[in-house]
Amino acid sequence: MERWSKRSGSKLRPSLRPRTNFGPRSTPADVRIAFRDVGGGSRYEVASALLTRFGLEDAASRRMAEVGVQTPRQAHVQIRLPVYDKLIADPQIVRDHRWP
Repeated sequence: MERWSKRSGSKLRPSLRPRTNFGPRSTPADVRIAFRDVGGGSRYEVASALLTRFGLEDAASRRMAEVGVQTPRQAHVQIRLPVYDKLIADPQIVRDHRWP
């Protein structure tokens, strides 16, 4: 899931290098742990946790008008949805990234 997780973060902060999309000290392992910690949560819970954990509130705030929403959390959700749609459209990706 790392590849898809990083992609949604890069849509919030496209100017950052891929390895630092979630903050200056974040690693791909941090992203995997974050998704493991919030897995199974509601869209609201997941978006809120990721925004806070990786400091994406300001970046999401700047994208609110672009995606037609009123809160940073909603912007984050709207930016992530196309990524998830692509992920679930490919059964092999789902199989390759399932949790043991």
